[in-house]
Amino acid sequence: MPEWYYSQQKIFETLCQHWKDKLDKPDVLERLHQRVCVEKRHLAYPIDEYASIETWGDANNRWIKAAVELGERAITTALERAGRKKEELGAIIIVSVTGISAPSLDAKLSNVMDLPLDMRRTPIFGLGC
Repeated sequence: MPEWYYSQQKIFETLCQHWKDKLDKPDVLERLHQRVCVEKRHLAYPIDEYASIETWGDANNRWIKAAVELGERAITTALERAGRKKEELGAIIIVSVTGISAPSLDAKLSNVMDLPLDMRRTPIFGLGC
């Protein structure tokens, strides 16, 4: 999991501060955050960094960087826990609705981690949350 961990309340307060001039009905945002029944969330970056993201391209590039780092950590941890080597991987499936990447995340991870060339790769994108 990403190292930054925040309460849903902290996330709500940060969003309100960031969008203070753009929120017509902050109570609607507050109800949304209360009704998701999530107490805390992991974020890919420190919460204060999100305010500096100005374009979709910047957000997506940050997503790619975080997704590759998190994916590499997840694969490495799973292999260690299973007592397996990366050469034994037969398939990798990547699912995301957050950002897009070309080449896809599975291709990026295959290259970064030197995963088997004959491994099946399945990127799944855009099917909803």
